[in-house]
Amino acid sequence: MLGHLKTSPCELSTQANKNYWLSYCSLCDSLRSHNKLPYSLLLSNEMTLLLMAFEFYSIDIATTTTRCPAKLFLQTKPIHTHEVTKLAGELSIVLAWIKIIDSTTDKPSLFKKAVLRILTKKVRKITSLSTRLQEELQTYIALVKKNESNFDTMQHHSGMLAHHIALEIGHKTNAPLDFITYQANTFQLLGELIGLADHLIDFSNDLYQQQYNPIIDLAKINQSSFLEEYTKLFDRFCYQRNVVMLRMKEHTSPFFAETFAEALQKALQKLSKKIDQAAPTFIKEKEPILRHRFIIQRADSDCGGCDCGDCSCCDSSCCSDFCSDFCADYCCNCSKKCWNSCDCNCGGSEQKKEKKKDNLLSKLNNGNITEF
Repeated sequence: MLGHLKTSPCELSTQANKNYWLSYCSLCDSLRSHNKLPYSLLLSNEMTLLLMAFEFYSIDIATTTTRCPAKLFLQTKPIHTHEVTKLAGELSIVLAWIKIIDSTTDKPSLFKKAVLRILTKKVRKITSLSTRLQEELQTYIALVKKNESNFDTMQHHSGMLAHHIALEIGHKTNAPLDFITYQANTFQLLGELIGLADHLIDFSNDLYQQQYNPIIDLAKINQSSFLEEYTKLFDRFCYQRNVVMLRMKEHTSPFFAETFAEALQKALQKLSKKIDQAAPTFIKEKEPILRHRFIIQRADSDCGGCDCGDCSCCDSSCCSDFCSDFCADYCCNCSKKCWNSCDCNCGGSEQKKEKKKDNLLSKLNNGNITEF
């Protein structure tokens, strides 16, 4: 749960944009109020999303305003003041502490060591964390310090750390236990997803600097090519991201944070493009990797009478409510773009749609992720 999940507020709907900035500014104010101004630089985008995930369940939140440092303190912003935002600020510092430990372990410097000493003192003063989260933090830090080379182990504990952080935030709200567990499981998937994304994005740098990367490690162990191992890891990323997106689509709770789902969707879209941009030369020369197997379509979605032809990434119409929100600019083969709506007017039969849905369900049930 360390980095990469940053949404684009300008692309959000009016309500989602408002909720995003409310969570973001509340977190920034908490970091400044309980620490000092420089600590606002440690604001975590993942913690912002986590606050949005529980936005309808916060207890007795007071709304006030704060002066925005980004606007030279000349503009005020609405914020929430509550124990949950204070905790989110503390957890942002913890995440920054973990990140500097990781960076110092990989490539130490005097500056990093100085920052690490400051954050270590700050983290030691945080006494509000549960015993279970403290134990998971100790486990994760130990793995980071010894440069754990078992990727599956690191990915698992990255997910578990995100899971317990989400539980910590959820228990500060009045959300029912099943909802807290549901969101904690969502963030566990996101924690694992970020671990996958991190190695895809850093592959070229890790290869050049001779640092650990599971793609490099597995290529040596399996006596395979970087292309083969990179593709396998990318497929795992796609599958994991698709699972998260389906969770956002299929949750039917009337209190579910729809604006959180929208912000998360944009963050995942941005993350996927970041991976595409960082793809190594041997991938770019072979094929644009994000223009196929990009996303699975929700099996029961209504395509609205539109079929854009052979959309390989979705194996169905890219004009569907699921695909059009996320990947239409990548995969639609018709002459017009189908972004959030369909105006291509290219028709399509109900029989063809049903066949494509059956194919999708069959692939999902068989665990065939390479076709996504």
